[in-house]
Amino acid sequence: MKQPTGWLARLDALARLAIPPSIAADDDQQRRALLLLSFALLFVVLVPVFLVLTLITYRLPSIAAVCVVGLGATLTTPVLLRRTGSLAIASSFIVGAMVIAVTLTVATVEGLTSSALAYLSIVPILATTVSGRRAGLGWMVACLMVIIGLVVADRGLGLLPNRELSVDARRAVSAWNCALLIVVAQLFALVGEVLRVRAMGALAAARDQLSATREQAMVNDRLASLGRMAAGVAHEINNPLTLVLTNVDHVLAELEAARAGRPFDVNGAERALRDAAVGARRVRDVVRDLKLLMRAGEDELRPVKLGDVVEASLRMVAAEARGRVTVERSLTEVPEVMANESQLGQVLLNLLSNAIEAMSRTDPALNLMRVSTGLEGAQVFVEVSDNGVGMSAETLSRIFDPFFTTRSVGQGMGLGLSICRSLVQAIGGRITVETTLGEGSRFRVYLEPASRTASNLKASARSG
Repeated sequence: MKQPTGWLARLDALARLAIPPSIAADDDQQRRALLLLSFALLFVVLVPVFLVLTLITYRLPSIAAVCVVGLGATLTTPVLLRRTGSLAIASSFIVGAMVIAVTLTVATVEGLTSSALAYLSIVPILATTVSGRRAGLGWMVACLMVIIGLVVADRGLGLLPNRELSVDARRAVSAWNCALLIVVAQLFALVGEVLRVRAMGALAAARDQLSATREQAMVNDRLASLGRMAAGVAHEINNPLTLVLTNVDHVLAELEAARAGRPFDVNGAERALRDAAVGARRVRDVVRDLKLLMRAGEDELRPVKLGDVVEASLRMVAAEARGRVTVERSLTEVPEVMANESQLGQVLLNLLSNAIEAMSRTDPALNLMRVSTGLEGAQVFVEVSDNGVGMSAETLSRIFDPFFTTRSVGQGMGLGLSICRSLVQAIGGRITVETTLGEGSRFRVYLEPASRTASNLKASARSG
């Protein structure tokens, strides 16, 4: 994050001494406090100069007294901010002192012809910047009331002095007021730029942190999916592994018998080895599916066969679905899609697990989960539907919200569908949902064909 350097850094450190911890903890409040203290610092520098010039120009002790009071109020502002911990009180104090000083100057010297009235235009701007729109509006009304009061005092009651200054004095006052307004405007621009750079740095850091948190949430969701399927995966590996070990032990026993001089059953050994090979291939397939669906840290997009990812996902939830639901497949031949196999598998695992969880009838034949692929227009889709409990309109409106879940405590964080939508949108796809309470739900994921995505990239490269 870019930080101020040189004299700006020293001023920044000095200003922070007056900011209480309660304000420093809030970035927006800290920014407003720094603006207020910068304005107060400007007054500390300019008021003594203004004091000298007014004594030379007006030769009135009353104006000098106004300057001294204004300087005192300005010096009190940082202390007031530190003691009260209230930005509203400190800003009201210095803005109020400014309005009073301008009013007294107008009422003491030139009346309505005083160029000091121009400073009232700064008051709503300062109040809005430091305390917000409501405070700015309030001080705008207050300044208008001051001007109306001065007009009434001058035109209606004849109370203002309307003292005429010499030509030289008017020139000096006009030049001074113009210079002061330019300095104030430049100060606002300078401080605003420093704070903007700091805010942009903080925003960039927050975005990086959000991106890292999002990536970690996706990994956690993937691991949570693996945890939910752990028992089923262990069963899927254990059964074929038992088949392998049993048949290998049979062949070893036959070999030992042959060494002892008994006849060797070649056909039986061959059948046993073939059965062992079937079991070993099944273990290999389960491990391959795990590697395909649970691979982390890879975001590269490549042409993917959607049917292969669907089949792998179905095999991963097979143990979870067994004895609970009936699965119907309708996987038609579709073009390859541009996606990340692992992330696409994560989406499908979430949709399949949700569909299984949505059906609670005791007879598996009554719980029907349909999985299909196809083409709709130029897009490829994969659809997961169930005849479970369905969703209400309120639930449907919130299912993609992070941390929203209808499951009991400890059964999920509510990130699954939110992450699914993010992953699908990241590869240019979309998810649609149709549901009827008590009848079931249908989720459809639309994806762009790999050939079309490649064509779009080439067209973008040519236009670029």
